[in-house]
Amino acid sequence: MKLLPILLLGLSALDAVTGWALLHDRPQLGILPPIPYKSALRAQALGDEQFLYRSTVLDIQNAGDTGGRVTPMREFDVEKVVSWMSLLQDLDRLSNHYPMLAVRYFAQVNRPDELRRLVEFVDRDVDLAPARKWYWQTQIVAIARDRIKDLDLALALSRKLARFADFVPPDMFWVLQVEPILLFDLGRFDEARTVMDGIVARHGGKMNPYERDWTRTFYARLGNR
Repeated sequence: MKLLPILLLGLSALDAVTGWALLHDRPQLGILPPIPYKSALRAQALGDEQFLYRSTVLDIQNAGDTGGRVTPMREFDVEKVVSWMSLLQDLDRLSNHYPMLAVRYFAQVNRPDELRRLVEFVDRDVDLAPARKWYWQTQIVAIARDRIKDLDLALALSRKLARFADFVPPDMFWVLQVEPILLFDLGRFDEARTVMDGIVARHGGKMNPYERDWTRTFYARLGNR
């Protein structure tokens, strides 16, 4: 029995030494989990796909920042991100959570080619439920213009906004004016005037006083060209 205290003390010392040795060693965890088959993912729902969607989207939102880790955006594989976004879309195509992650979180990467992939995904996703998702189209226009520095891409994306006029709240009339603004930036002044004329003719009655003032200023700038 006298050996028991000595044995316990030795085991405690060994445990302390082992803990100290492993203090700075962390498991080599991946950032994003492997992409599962859709059928395998759906099997995990056990009949409640909305619960599966919500738990999965939070897992993707927190990916790389669990277990005491903080992962820089440059280390994310954007192709893998887009694959996960597609799976989330399949679970709940009406949700605004995953397109928000795409444009507000994962779009913090600085590589233009990867930004394009995210923009392409969101552009297609908006078409699934434009009445709910039109706002994200405005965000990818901004990404194309200001982050990718591709005005032609931004213009192409902005032209879809005209189809969303019935969904845009009265206090967000500027959404419809993005296209002529980009045409102006591209130096295509006659086209900018034509598009703005059409917008004012169709929707001018919805403009508030501030938007009318801005529109007059825009026409004045066109007149100086």
